[in-house]
Amino acid sequence: MKDLSKYRPQVLALLRIMAALLFMQHGLMKLFAFPVAQPGVPSPLPTLLVAAAVIELVGGALLTLGLFTRVA
Repeated sequence: MKDLSKYRPQVLALLRIMAALLFMQHGLMKLFAFPVAQPGVPSPLPTLLVAAAVIELVGGALLTLGLFTRVA
């Protein structure tokens, strides 16, 4: 098997982007019920769930773009 270390940056970038998109998906499910509503979440969201959804959405967007990755 050939040395696969030359693909390491691409694989790490793909992993970062996929994880960030999953964070965004959970934030969108809580805030906008997109693509589907998250099961078990109360209709008027408590303040802590709204804050968590905003953090997931903004943090996921920043991670997807590669900006402020350590903070996000």
